[in-house]
Amino acid sequence: MTQALRAIIYARYSTDLQRPQSIEDQYRLCQRVAEQQGWEIVAQLQDGATSGATINRSGLNALRSIITSYGTDIILVEAFDRLSRDMADMATLHKEAEYHNVRFYSVADGFATPMTVGLRSMMDSEFLRALKQKTHRGLEGVILEGRHTARPPYGYCNDPAAAPDKRGVLAIHPKHADVVRRIYRDYAEGKSPIAIAKALNADGIPSPTGKPWRDTTIRGHATRQSGILRNPIYHGTMVWNRTEYRKHYETGLRQARVRSADEYVTREVPQLRIIDEPLWRKVQDRLKATANSGKGRRSDLAKGNTAKDGFWNHRRTKHFLSGLMVCGTCGGAMGNAGKDYIGCTNARKSGTCTEKKSVRRAEVESLVLDSLQHRLMDPNLLADFIKAVQAEAKAALKAARQKREQTERTLDALRKKEVHLVDAIADGHDAKPLMDRLTSIENEITALEVQLAQSEEEPVLNLDDDLAAVYRARVADLARQLRSPDAEAARQQLRDLIERVVISHDAAQGHRVTLEGAIVEMLELASAFGATQKPALAGAGAGDLLCCSVKVVAGAGFEPATFRL
Repeated sequence: MTQALRAIIYARYSTDLQRPQSIEDQYRLCQRVAEQQGWEIVAQLQDGATSGATINRSGLNALRSIITSYGTDIILVEAFDRLSRDMADMATLHKEAEYHNVRFYSVADGFATPMTVGLRSMMDSEFLRALKQKTHRGLEGVILEGRHTARPPYGYCNDPAAAPDKRGVLAIHPKHADVVRRIYRDYAEGKSPIAIAKALNADGIPSPTGKPWRDTTIRGHATRQSGILRNPIYHGTMVWNRTEYRKHYETGLRQARVRSADEYVTREVPQLRIIDEPLWRKVQDRLKATANSGKGRRSDLAKGNTAKDGFWNHRRTKHFLSGLMVCGTCGGAMGNAGKDYIGCTNARKSGTCTEKKSVRRAEVESLVLDSLQHRLMDPNLLADFIKAVQAEAKAALKAARQKREQTERTLDALRKKEVHLVDAIADGHDAKPLMDRLTSIENEITALEVQLAQSEEEPVLNLDDDLAAVYRARVADLARQLRSPDAEAARQQLRDLIERVVISHDAAQGHRVTLEGAIVEMLELASAFGATQKPALAGAGAGDLLCCSVKVVAGAGFEPATFRL
């Protein structure tokens, strides 16, 4: 009896405005076709509310993985545009499927051919282009009518008195408008966006997103005219088309690009003005003055000039712990709190953390360097760790051998079937179904042979007994290099050894610093010191190693406390 061809159904709908039941409808149509053709459905995959203009989709990625593992014979879809609406992506999918002896079949067009794939994908791409143009044209018309095209900005709401077919008609939200006026007045009086955000959070006023206020919500982005202080709608001018979004051709992620000013579409809406002319002008003048005070490095220095003033000329260099320190109270990032100190950014910028104590950066860095060198590689604890690694590696190696033996048994059985099928064809039996089955078995054999070739046995991990001493010498050498003019390489190597540095504070003990180090990187650093090749730490089960940590107190004199591996 001829074995039924294996089929996978793939379904997709584009946006969350469409019916999720569309997936079930597509499944039903494809199941009917599979039953008529006598195909065996081995899986049903989907991508909901996902555009066909991107290839990076979870359901489609799973489908491609099955294709490359020879797990199906047919990909069944309602229409080929469910797979992709992009010409290049569709061509890639088709070539990938053909290489693995998988065929595309759509309810609308039947089996795919290079011609149908090319024509359909070209039509789908043109459809997307035309749809984009029509949508853009329609949105421009909405703006010129004085209506808004997106969610109402903070300070506004949809006008309940507007006609049902006139979406986007805005009205001033009295309570939120008072908050906007307060922000403008405070900034005009000299308060910083950080101070304004803290005051709003202290008064329990929710931000536009419902989360705590941040200075960036208030200040915004100068080029995009975003943020409450820069949005011209508060001055009675609606501006549209300032940015465009393009999907990256590989990742599918949207990226914003600022358009030129001559492409902006504006409409005066005096009835929506919240901020009067004098206050608006005062705020914009201060924003401009603040921006000008920062010009120097990016403009003058790029032209070969040396500017002595300006924020960028005084910007501090990156420290080797930058981005690795977190607050032990709220889990937020630790950042600069003056020239030589670091503190919790949530406490400083939004007032949402109670930890307001700062700590000297140099003391933390010195403590971390000392801990990296002397405490994360205790010889006694390292010996126990190495024993545990060896045991784990041996267990992983045993499991890999068992899996390899099972694959070899399966391969032997398939090769026997292959011989029987060849004999049957030679004896004059019906060749077509036998050839189809023979091709399928040959594909499975090829896949298993590739799997065996890629699963070569890894040697058991061997770690030297003097690894701790070698590691300490290497860290000491990197610490000395930090003081040299060209310290970037050393800084990065030290950063690779650290998962994170947690800084907390209590009244009794002062600051407590918890250093979490990446043990695999530490072992590689020590093993590579003076050697020409690193050990394969990712092999033989060592890839599951996580990290070790050490706790030290940064209070009076930064005295060490207990630590663990």
